[in-house]
Amino acid sequence: MKCLFSSKIYFFTIIFLCISPLSSFSLENELNNDVRSLAMGNLFALGKEFSNPAFLSFQSGSKISTSVYNRFQMSELNSSCLRLIYPSRFLDAGIQLNHFGFKDYYCLSVLAGLAKQINSCLSVGLKTNLSYWSSLLDSKPVTAISASLGVVYSISNSLKTGFLAENIATTLNSTNYSIHAGIDYQCLEDLALVVETSYNAESKFDIRLGAEYRVVESLSFKAGVQSNPSSPTIGFSYTFKQINIGTAFMMHQTLGNSTMIEIGYKF
Repeated sequence: MKCLFSSKIYFFTIIFLCISPLSSFSLENELNNDVRSLAMGNLFALGKEFSNPAFLSFQSGSKISTSVYNRFQMSELNSSCLRLIYPSRFLDAGIQLNHFGFKDYYCLSVLAGLAKQINSCLSVGLKTNLSYWSSLLDSKPVTAISASLGVVYSISNSLKTGFLAENIATTLNSTNYSIHAGIDYQCLEDLALVVETSYNAESKFDIRLGAEYRVVESLSFKAGVQSNPSSPTIGFSYTFKQINIGTAFMMHQTLGNSTMIEIGYKF
């Protein structure tokens, strides 16, 4: 009975990996998410926490955070993350530890990012990912290393562009790359709008739209939508002194809701 249950869970996991956003992009991309990125349409090129390593140069200070992502209310599809960001005068750095899955199918990964601000407008970042997969159907665990390149260009104080090339080099699957580009426009003092498009090795396009509105100094509301699959997203973040608490929700028309909770501390 226990074996049958595990097989059913594994089968569901495989179906999930095929029909969810992971069908367009790698599992590594899914593990990159933070509350802000997920709440604003599942961003990548404009993911300011760690998804695009070039944004490490635009952080206001050092930060440690942890998050839990519950996909479709299935504990077997949970992922957790511990992240440390440390900007400096010479080279900005960050490290992120991820865990996805359950005992019969799981992935562990370590992401390390470095960024250099070339001038007041341009920043370039490089991110490497060491991943370890284990499942019941594999004869032995699989280990892989991949590298991604990010660029952020600030056209003005209110307009930024982001570019991210995921898996431009990898030891696992050379056809698993994806390219993301987007624009972040601070149209009002308290309102930011984003638009992002993506293309992957399967020749699939994805468009994301998002908005972030600062209700008061310490409270922000976020919302967005992505096209592949069509999924609306919303989220909130609250800041109290040096502590930031955020939550994000993604609604899938077939599989249901996904939630993420994140707690961060700036020092």
